[in-house]
Amino acid sequence: MLKILLQSDEFFSQLKIHIEKANHSIDFEFYNIDPDEYGLHILKKLKEKEEQGVTVRLIIDGFGSLALTRYLTLNPHLKLKNMKIFNPLPEQVDKSKNPFLNFFKLIFNYKRLNRRDHRKLAIFDQRQAIIGSFNIAKRQMQWKEIGVVTDFLFLETLKDTYEFIWQKSHPRQKKLRSFLRIRFSKEFKNVLTNFSRRERKKKIQFLKQSLRSAEKKIFISTPYFYPPRDILKILKTKKEGGLDIKIILPNQSDIIISKWANESFYPTLKASGIEIFEYQPQFMHQKYMIIDDTMLIGSSNLNQRSFFRDYETDIVFDSSSTDVDFNTIFERDLKQSSPVEPSEFQRMIPLKQAFVFIFSFLKGWF
Repeated sequence: MLKILLQSDEFFSQLKIHIEKANHSIDFEFYNIDPDEYGLHILKKLKEKEEQGVTVRLIIDGFGSLALTRYLTLNPHLKLKNMKIFNPLPEQVDKSKNPFLNFFKLIFNYKRLNRRDHRKLAIFDQRQAIIGSFNIAKRQMQWKEIGVVTDFLFLETLKDTYEFIWQKSHPRQKKLRSFLRIRFSKEFKNVLTNFSRRERKKKIQFLKQSLRSAEKKIFISTPYFYPPRDILKILKTKKEGGLDIKIILPNQSDIIISKWANESFYPTLKASGIEIFEYQPQFMHQKYMIIDDTMLIGSSNLNQRSFFRDYETDIVFDSSSTDVDFNTIFERDLKQSSPVEPSEFQRMIPLKQAFVFIFSFLKGWF
């Protein structure tokens, strides 16, 4: 059975418990680990397990965990033996640390550097895994998150995805093992990846087909809402057909332009009858979707970056896989959210509209 984690403190507790219990291997992959009390606590725990003989591997994103790499440069005793950086920034691989040279490298490698490893995944002893929206940072422990602990479902494919990212990260191995992509298709209806153009296309097709096949409801909770036109069109069409469609977005955001982008869709969504709510207590960073009796949880936002730029992984499962009722999860979030009324569209003042217009040309960056 899957265990759904609904709070950041629950996630952090589960993370510590699984690290402590691991006897053979720990594979960690997080977009953002900060060198604060939370990040350093986990890093020290991993270092202790490594010294005890457990094989520990860590993948961090070059941009998302930039602060951590700078900290480890000054504190090399905390660095793990098996640690890699996905698409590192010039300063993370250039020993000369020449700021002018690094700047030009950023300019000339912007396409590669704009592809980030946005995944949040931990695998313990090749038998259990934690996946979701969580990062490891003090400020993000105050956010609304969601995740899943799994012990056998999806595990083989999740292990394959980790190996694939491990070999693509710096320092890279000379040859990538091509067989790693084989099992992606076998469990594709359960594990959604976007590591190639083919996988991205299949993921979008799967999502569109799932939305088109919905018979009762579509509930969405995401912090960043800038979907492809096809997805938006399907949502509007299904609502016209009488489906119950509700979307929860954050009332506050860590990226103000993304908040404005969310708001730019309010008039269109409301005109179609789709109900929009804003989560009030704190920044809502969780990403999940409920389509009838199926739930999708992972690292993907419903925006351009997650569809076309960043590496993401999500798992799809039905209500029989967990003891938690999907409707209960959404209803609890709904109780802490306020409905968006047409009068609130006035927030889209001309200045915001101008920024969102510019944003539309840079949507691949957000």
